[in-house]
Amino acid sequence: MTGVPYWRIFFVILGIIISFLGLILWNIPLNESDGSVNIYSADSGLNLGEGFLALTGGGLLMCFALGPYIILSGLIGRPFPISEEAWNQKAPDLE
Repeated sequence: MTGVPYWRIFFVILGIIISFLGLILWNIPLNESDGSVNIYSADSGLNLGEGFLALTGGGLLMCFALGPYIILSGLIGRPFPISEEAWNQKAPDLE
């Protein structure tokens, strides 16, 4: 494990935690039902007036976008779309 910066391990663990929390948030039932739920009814929790966008949309983004992006950035050692050369550039010496 020598040579691996601790911030990379931290970002991989953080990305896994964010993905797991997004999965939990995405699967929270918004309304109680008697077992059979019509997906388009108010009992399913999928109507926009019951907090669908905040909970389900936020959970989807955390689980499938933000978490994997942070995991991938931690694995490759830099933010994903930035090249290795651009990430390792030094500031010019202005003295």
